[in-house]
Amino acid sequence: MKNNNQTRIHFKGLGDVLVHHMCFEQGSLIADEHTFNIKKPNEYARWRSKRKETYLAGRLAVQLAQSAQNLPLFDVIRGNDGAPIWPSKYLGSISHTDNEAVAIVIESAKLSIKGIGIDIERVQSATQLQDRELIGEAAEYDLLRKVGFDENMAILVLFSLKESVYKALYPSVKQYFDFLDAELVELEEHHCCIRTKVKLSDAVPAEVLVTAAYQLQNANLLSVAYW
Repeated sequence: MKNNNQTRIHFKGLGDVLVHHMCFEQGSLIADEHTFNIKKPNEYARWRSKRKETYLAGRLAVQLAQSAQNLPLFDVIRGNDGAPIWPSKYLGSISHTDNEAVAIVIESAKLSIKGIGIDIERVQSATQLQDRELIGEAAEYDLLRKVGFDENMAILVLFSLKESVYKALYPSVKQYFDFLDAELVELEEHHCCIRTKVKLSDAVPAEVLVTAAYQLQNANLLSVAYW
């Protein structure tokens, strides 16, 4: 395992959101998994090592968040749809790359929000993303180019922002929805607003505004969204 740290992202009207990072060397978590107090899903034994490791890293990042905030160490189990299931008094989100996991855990009573989502992407993957038209529309890419992103980074940033929005909304939607069902409508510095274009569920109608922010961190791009 490697060093772990925190990222503090400030939102106007909400305050600081603390992101906890769990960095690891590939293979290290599998070797030590017997020492972790992490509840594993039934299908865990059938997973490949890489999937096991990112699962462990995500739950360890959750434990870092819990410890840092003096929260009880509850399990975050995996639902049938693959999404993490959070206890009713908490909101949270998990994301990972091949060697780093990030997590947010907050007490829902302390913040008047309905959902929160996080995404982390490796910057080098900007050259690998395709199907830009499945991620966003021309007006969205224009907003990103105006703040200085080239074509590849504009696609990556929009992908990451919408991934964090997806995770923030999914617990209230409970079914797959498309990236094109939401659109980037405002962008100022590292903060933005994304709006749903269609009704996603009774709880998430059209025209819902989701606040998001992104941050470049050396080799990674981090995005957080809430509503």
